Amino acid sequence: MAFFDSGCSLLSRQFDRDRDRVLQRGAQEGVRGLIVWSSDVEKQEAVLDICKQNRGHCYALAGIVPDNIS
Repeated sequence: MAFFDSGCSLLSRQFDRDRDRVLQRGAQEGVRGLIVWSSDVEKQEAVLDICKQNRGHCYALAGIVPDNIS
């Protein structure tokens, strides 16, 4: 069975130490694609970088979380 993660927050500080390992383990467990996002506009370039480095496995999403709007 193949899986697709539709909302992966790979830029979370929780993944800073093992982001690559998280991607590898996901692929081993059947995750065939991830939609990577961040509601922080300053992190959009980093989202694109992750997706470029993992082309064909990670896809970028830009969006706004209502809690982050003032």
